[in-house]
Amino acid sequence: MNCLKKSLILFWTIYFLFSITPGQDVNADRPGFSTGTYTVDPGFINIESGFSVDYESSGSRFNNFTIPYLNIRFGISKSIELGALWDGSTISTSPQGRITELSDLSFAGKVALKEELKYNLTLMGIVTIPQKKEILGSYNPTLALLGDYSISSDISASGMIQIAAEEGNSSTKLYIQPALGVTFSHSSEFDTFIELYMDIPYYSNDNKNPYIIYIFDGGITYSIFSNMVIDLSSGLIQGNGSQFFISGGIAIRL
Repeated sequence: MNCLKKSLILFWTIYFLFSITPGQDVNADRPGFSTGTYTVDPGFINIESGFSVDYESSGSRFNNFTIPYLNIRFGISKSIELGALWDGSTISTSPQGRITELSDLSFAGKVALKEELKYNLTLMGIVTIPQKKEILGSYNPTLALLGDYSISSDISASGMIQIAAEEGNSSTKLYIQPALGVTFSHSSEFDTFIELYMDIPYYSNDNKNPYIIYIFDGGITYSIFSNMVIDLSSGLIQGNGSQFFISGGIAIRL
């Protein structure tokens, strides 16, 4: 009985806090590649987190589990936000054993270039700081242009063109990463989306033969409150082999 009372108190406390918080509705960067045009209102913070599970079937078979994808976004002004990103820890299992790897830490910034009723354009920059000792001092910059367009009251298109650099011990690589998606609004709380993302090697100074990666995915988002959204998505990764993945997460505006 005491446990039930504590649970009810916790539930109603959370409900009260999130149902009265003022400001804009949460506009999350997750879960898609092509989304993320909007910036956070000044004085507010977006906390976005999630997980993914994937199955790879090229050569040896792997099961990968990554948690937590973490993106913390700070609203600086009406058109500017800053943020920090971390893709958490990935646990890979195979017949040879289990490997755990920590991802690199990234810092990001966004500037809204155009905000209209029909369309929006935003410029985003990311700097990634590798954690491995052998490549410390590399900053792997990324520059992206994001946009969305309202096709109708229930359908919108979103897209991204991104250029990413990657430095290793003796190699430098440059990638072009476009994405295009469509979102369908079924109610004020419930949306679905589909999208295509590509990772295209543009330049490499080593002798390795790079390959294009295609990711086709789709999913759902549901607003529990105006400032809390949960999501679930799945997709197929095709490159040097194929992978199927499932991911889920939550976005909260404070």
